Amino acid sequence: MPSLRNKVGSEENFNSSVHSKFQVQNGHHVTLQTNAFQNKRKLELFIECTDLVQLDTFSRTDPMCVLYVKKLGQWMEHGRTESIPNSLHPKFVETFIIEANATVHPRLRFSVFDLANFTSKDLRKHDFIGSLEIELGTLLESECGSLIRTLRLPGDVKSRGYIHIYVDDVRESRTNIRLHFGAANLAKKGILGKCDAFYEVNRLVTKSGHFHPVYRSEVVTRTASPKWAPFDISLQKLCNDNVDGQLTISCWHFSSSGNHTMVGEARLPLNLLLKR
Repeated sequence: MPSLRNKVGSEENFNSSVHSKFQVQNGHHVTLQTNAFQNKRKLELFIECTDLVQLDTFSRTDPMCVLYVKKLGQWMEHGRTESIPNSLHPKFVETFIIEANATVHPRLRFSVFDLANFTSKDLRKHDFIGSLEIELGTLLESECGSLIRTLRLPGDVKSRGYIHIYVDDVRESRTNIRLHFGAANLAKKGILGKCDAFYEVNRLVTKSGHFHPVYRSEVVTRTASPKWAPFDISLQKLCNDNVDGQLTISCWHFSSSGNHTMVGEARLPLNLLLKR
């Protein structure tokens, strides 16, 4: 098995096994029924931040993004991303899905917080980094499918970092698949020469041409041949129901400081995995 290198490689850089799980009834595939909501346009919003302000002197920011929508003059929380420890440049796996209907969601607010702890869901107990307010129509009118805007405190012109929003139209799918990845002969990293490895599965956001993580694995420590736990994911989340679309699988050496080092990356179409 060849080792991973710091460039785009082939699918042979990883051991991988895939099987699909479908709803089955009496030995036949179930035909999924459509409903009225499936005819509405939905958008999936992928969030990345760069150059976030560091609020703590001795540790980096542990960021999380919260989306609010304005309904009937009131701000309502729509969803939250996961939090990413020790990162000033987070790429969040969790996304936001909204209906592309300006009469329902006329205005959006993206607020980024530095988590004071990882147990409390009360936002008042976390440190506010900055926010962006934007009209939904601005996202719909974006020709390249992405926007970059400055995060600020209310009434303050100073930058608190930047938020990148990537937009994709949702293609509905109720199909889940299970993926199981491993690697072999990883390059030596760290003091003991072994790799503390995790990987990310990155999906192509079609309109912008941006690859964004849709899954991030656990860390397997001190090994050159890690085998990660299998995981289930929907085709909508993984590839927006486009099995011919490209994925990138990037492998990283974990650092508690947040300065993870890339071991290597492979690019391949999902349908190649599905045929194995």
